[in-house]
Amino acid sequence: MSALTGLRIVELADSVAGEYCRKLLADFGAEVIKVEPPGCGSRTRAMAPVLSEGCEAGGLFAYLNTNKQSVVLDAGRLDRLIGTADAVIEDRATDRSARHPDVVFCSITPFGSGAPAEFDTAQSINVFQASGWGYHTPSHADPGKPPLQGPDRFLADYEAGLDAALCIASSLFGRLHTGRGEAIDVSQQSVLVSRADCILGRLITGEVPAGGDRGDYDQAGPAAFFAPDRLGKRVMRLIEFVGACPGLMPADVRSPAFLDRFRGEVPLVARHEGAVARLLAADTHYVALCHWNANVDNAWFWRDGPDGRGALRCGLMDWGCVGQMNLGMALWGALSGAETRLRKDHFDELLHLFVREFQRCGGPLLNPDRLRRHTVLYAAAMGVAWLLDAPALLLSRFGEALPGSRADPRIRDDESVRAPLQMLTNLLTLWERYRIGDLLNDALGDPGVC
Repeated sequence: MSALTGLRIVELADSVAGEYCRKLLADFGAEVIKVEPPGCGSRTRAMAPVLSEGCEAGGLFAYLNTNKQSVVLDAGRLDRLIGTADAVIEDRATDRSARHPDVVFCSITPFGSGAPAEFDTAQSINVFQASGWGYHTPSHADPGKPPLQGPDRFLADYEAGLDAALCIASSLFGRLHTGRGEAIDVSQQSVLVSRADCILGRLITGEVPAGGDRGDYDQAGPAAFFAPDRLGKRVMRLIEFVGACPGLMPADVRSPAFLDRFRGEVPLVARHEGAVARLLAADTHYVALCHWNANVDNAWFWRDGPDGRGALRCGLMDWGCVGQMNLGMALWGALSGAETRLRKDHFDELLHLFVREFQRCGGPLLNPDRLRRHTVLYAAAMGVAWLLDAPALLLSRFGEALPGSRADPRIRDDESVRAPLQMLTNLLTLWERYRIGDLLNDALGDPGVC
């Protein structure tokens, strides 16, 4: 039994965002009934790629509408159908929630229900540009050329559909306790703005000065992130933080010998980040379809059986992190947020367990030592790119009143602080245990050892 088995979703939307939202819910077991207009039905039926003639020819429609039923109804029967539903997905705000207070309603529109009527016809490229991402894609865009649509023509739709599915699932869970429905208003533009947290975080921490022009959002391009002067300042700030906050860092990563080695090896890793990525991608026996962020906060748990006492099952909700990648990347993504003692004391044991399970499920027999090298090298490259600024985040949040312990509620109860601190700690303990510089030099000198 899947997590949403027994729940009925009525889909009135004929947009990519609405259909993708319902696809996610259907994939988790919900019964989805799609209501289409007469004739050729949903607009997405005619969207490319079109594989043949007729209303059933659209490849996009086929992808978005798996595990669904489709009907055409008049207004009276539609209202009765909504009365049997647990949730309704729309691509415009309506007053139906007043007539059905126990149903969860979710509207997904380009700019939210409060926007002027003419904004309802905005396309994905309009939403992408209005969110600010057009300033960041690509770095140093030529102002004389047309704006870019982004990495995908439906980026705004897929991101909004994902957030809408999460909102609906959360509201349905809440309804178990209250018996009441909700009216959810999802703005595609607001969703994309929320995805800029990685950029805004660098502005807030002072890593990139905010001068008030287009270059702020552009972040000076990816190469500037690893410029020697900037990288050196980031490393020294981290080393000073480690020394000044003994209650937040384990003793083994506070030793002068390690910190001196760390300071010397970080520029080496930054300089060869691209080479590490190419080495990991080229080792095809260690590349598979993986979820990069398979942490517990991205998991969905349920038990089989009508009484909920059967086998415990686990699924993953955030499929935006799924793709073809080196297994070491996926392992670090899953372990980077784990408790440090668990990862430190059981790392080799977990690697051997993964190797056995990978082979049992049909994969090739992997070498645990090779998989460990992949994981460690990727962790170092990823850490240099993303985790060196965790001290700046804490300093900007707390100033001189830094917590003296991880158990301090200001850290323990705030994931936006606790998670990067935990990941940084795991990175440093991994770096202290394995000599990253030697591993990298060996891999660069003889790719066969990687």
